[in-house]
Amino acid sequence: MGSEADFDLVDQWRSSHGYVINTFQAWLKKRIAIKPYNVEFAQRLKRRNTVIDKLKRKDDAGKPLITDVSAMHDFAGCRMIFENLSDLHDFRNDLSSTAVMKNVKHELRYPREKYDYIEAPKFTGYRGIHDVYRHLPRGSDRAETKKPWDGLLVEIQYRTRAQHAWATAVEISDLIDGERTKFEMDQSKRGRFFAIASEIIARKHEYLERAFLEVSTAELQAQLQELENELGILQRLSALKQFEGEEKLQEHTVLNVFQKNRWKCRARGDPVQKFRRCDCQGH
Repeated sequence: MGSEADFDLVDQWRSSHGYVINTFQAWLKKRIAIKPYNVEFAQRLKRRNTVIDKLKRKDDAGKPLITDVSAMHDFAGCRMIFENLSDLHDFRNDLSSTAVMKNVKHELRYPREKYDYIEAPKFTGYRGIHDVYRHLPRGSDRAETKKPWDGLLVEIQYRTRAQHAWATAVEISDLIDGERTKFEMDQSKRGRFFAIASEIIARKHEYLERAFLEVSTAELQAQLQELENELGILQRLSALKQFEGEEKLQEHTVLNVFQKNRWKCRARGDPVQKFRRCDCQGH
């Protein structure tokens, strides 16, 4: 267990990313504004509890997965949600193009394919793309103008609305059931349920087959129904709508599974506005 001084250090490191995230949100919003399609934007600094939780996580041998906060590249994060894969890839390619990057000094820390969880989904079923940028404003290469936040990292997340629907459903389900599915190291029945759901959504909405390649969609749907009969995950999500929190729940795109194996993503009734802030900040 860390000391109060350790917690203070985490808070200071977290706060140091405030300037960085403001720089990136301004840059991204400027790029969004010139696009002909809708992009839902959110930004966040990682919560202290989440940071502490990550520092506590260990592998099977009992070795910490992360040894100190400087190894975490997602203290500052910006998320963009696109209507479809075409818009997502168009925006990402434009952002990293020579024409755009010649006007800024920020640089990608890793190859573009490193965190492409659309082409290679996580075993949990998570899909999306993460790019990690190093914050390098003009003048950061000169010692006399260098600032403490120069060189800090920002994670940019790209998701489609269908991918965000799945992620939101996992977070809400974990919250009401007191589970931690998205942090699983070994796949439980619950984890398999959401991994199968993710693949079905990808096949139905984005025409991508990237997991369970040896299993047909019909077989996956049958397996999902079997797990639902045992676990009742969708039943509890549906029951949640009966309570006061329904309005809050409807602020998000929430995964819905309908009878007779009909799948769709239930979107908010109102049009998505550019720059509309998403309240879902559980990372």
